[in-house]
Parts: sequence; structure tokens; C-alpha cells
Amino acid sequence: MIRRFHGIDRHKNFSTISVLDLEGKEIGFKSICLNLRSYIDGLGPEDAVIMEASTGTFYWADLVEAKGALCFVLNPYRFKIIKDSWNKTDKPLGARRVAIDARQVSSSPEGASSSPQGGIHRCPP
Repeated sequence: MIRRFHGIDRHKNFSTISVLDLEGKEIGFKSICLNLRSYIDGLGPEDAVIMEASTGTFYWADLVEAKGALCFVLNPYRFKIIKDSWNKTDKPLGARRVAIDARQVSSSPEGASSSPQGGIHRCPP
């Protein structure tokens, strides 16, 4: 059963990560994660992760799923909450918004569909 929802906002040299519990309360936040691989090593079957699609996303998604966690990849052009935040100056907010999406999408059976990449899920268009 999924207990934690990780929103990962990847940047060029680091990632910002927000973690929510079942009730939607933020239980963890990393404003600068320099070693995403190490962070992913700590994930397990009680975790759901969502990342927006960009270069290398499916590489990271494969690593997430290898740890037994559920992974969603969303299209930033189709998600208003991401698209509207492109000009933001508050970068930590992106990870929090993505974590909220992870919680909503993974709790709804209609929220995602299987992809040809294996178990990785793509959020619907």
C-alpha cells in the first residue's frame, strides 16, 4: 500500500523533493538534493513518485521502479499546475505541486495508464 508521495522536480544540477503522507501533509522536503540516485535507493513499495517528462526522466523512473516504488511521468504541457508554474521564482513550490499530483493520481485507478516502458505509468493527456 502506498503511504508516501514523492514529487521530484529535477533541475540541471540538483533536484527538489517534497514528500506527502496519505492525508496530504508534507512530511519531508529537500530543497537541494545533489545525489538523486542515493535518494532513490531509499525508496520502496510504500512510495509513489511523480516526475515531469524531460531528458533522462525514464532513466530515473526505471531506477525508482527497480526499488519497488510506483512511478508516474507526467507531460508538463498537459498539466496546468506545472505549466502555470514555469515562470515561477519559488522553485520549491514545483516539487510540492508534483507531490500533490502524485497523491491524487496514484489514489485514482483512472489516474494513469501503463506505458510501453514496462511498469512506469504516464499521466493521462
